Amino acid sequence: MALITKICPVCSTTYQVRESAEKFGQGKTCSRPCFYKKQRAEKDTEILHKYVELENGCKIWKGGTGYGGYGHVTINGKTTEITRVILSKKLGRPLSKGEYALHTCDTPGCMNEDHLYSPLEDGQLGLTEHQKMRVSQKQNMGRDAKERDRFQEGERHYRTKLTNEIVKHIKDMVSKSIPDMYIKKLYPILTTHSLSGIKNGWTWRHIPWPNGYDPHSYILKEENISRTN
Repeated sequence: MALITKICPVCSTTYQVRESAEKFGQGKTCSRPCFYKKQRAEKDTEILHKYVELENGCKIWKGGTGYGGYGHVTINGKTTEITRVILSKKLGRPLSKGEYALHTCDTPGCMNEDHLYSPLEDGQLGLTEHQKMRVSQKQNMGRDAKERDRFQEGERHYRTKLTNEIVKHIKDMVSKSIPDMYIKKLYPILTTHSLSGIKNGWTWRHIPWPNGYDPHSYILKEENISRTN
């Protein structure tokens, strides 16, 4: 069995590989850890050139994308978002579990490191050290979405069947103590659960009640009246 002596391109260690393995492209490095390092370096080179630059400075990722249009890349057998990889290289440290890579350009597919920032690194959230350890991705994304007015509430939600005008009319009828059965007859698409959500303020909170009506204070007044009687 013929052996070939080679020098590892990663750690410069001398090692031997079978001639048959060399023919099939195997034995490129001395060990598996060096193979992963070599693969990571090749991925980094690929990442730096796999984009289309726009006039506004955004570098749009041309590879695979996931939910929301964010670029995905597989490194060492693990799939992650390309923005996390680039921001980690920019900061010189790995991102924590609750740390998220946000865009200043509001473009999910952008991979320009100048457009990426960490809310914890830049102090955007104003958190203490203890809060930084407990902050989650959903909290980071929720704050960012609220600042940019990207919440899918009301008519903007993809599953809604109601409109702002219908909800305004419903709230007007509720404020006038019209029974629920008549409201649901007028709007057959309205379910008991959705009507309760409107009345209790779980949903459609951005639609104001007419004439300063507050359903919670009204319920308390009714309870007080029944107790006094």
